Amino acid sequence: MKRGSYDSAFDNISKISLVRYNDNAVVTMCSNNFSVQPLNTAKRYSRKEKKDITISQPNVITKYNKYMGGVDLRDKGSQTIDVEFWVIHQYFPIRGHSFLPCDRDFGSVKRLVQRSDRIYLPEEYQQLILDARKTNPFAITPINFRDIIEFKSWWPHFYKKTSKNIDPRCKDTFAVSQYRQLTYSSDGGLAASTFKLVKPNVTPKIPETSAYREPVPINAKKMTDIKNVLKYIPSGETLKFYYHIVSWKTTTQEDEEG
Repeated sequence: MKRGSYDSAFDNISKISLVRYNDNAVVTMCSNNFSVQPLNTAKRYSRKEKKDITISQPNVITKYNKYMGGVDLRDKGSQTIDVEFWVIHQYFPIRGHSFLPCDRDFGSVKRLVQRSDRIYLPEEYQQLILDARKTNPFAITPINFRDIIEFKSWWPHFYKKTSKNIDPRCKDTFAVSQYRQLTYSSDGGLAASTFKLVKPNVTPKIPETSAYREPVPINAKKMTDIKNVLKYIPSGETLKFYYHIVSWKTTTQEDEEG
């Protein structure tokens, strides 16, 4: 079909007009209110003639463009694709790889770390981080055990524990990675849900209590490994640092993270 051309049919019983029209692509419309007449015009750019041209436009197309914002070819795709998503659950924050600024910064640091033959001290890591970006260098804030905040005993004062007698698929597990959940449903649209507060009108305060009162004991097996490599560590301040490590308390309990 030539651009601006159209074809139409009319059902006298149902009073429905069927119009097939070619603009950038061929579209087909049905209407029980509008038809081809009165025939309108529209300006379009012609790549062949390299100028604006005037083409014919059926009235039903003009009305649709006016009230619906134009013909979207995705409208056709929605009718041909039969795959549907009934519910989508989305959690924030999302863990994983991305190209966010923080990931690019981490990549800059990692490239320097991979070029280093041996790294013995935390201060060496700090220097690598400082050298990773010359313009607007990274800021480093060393932390110790007092900076770790107690979280496990904090949340029960503000949030209700999820009931265990519900379907596991419907159960929300309280975790940092699932602080907020967004649910997109075909029934109710977008619904946001958060964990239930003990007192709905009270805003939870950020915990301030330290999780540890003293340095965390090192697993005895790991301590043995450190002692076995002492003979390979250069003397001086580096070796002094590791002798300080082996003086820490030990524990036979496995790490919580495995």
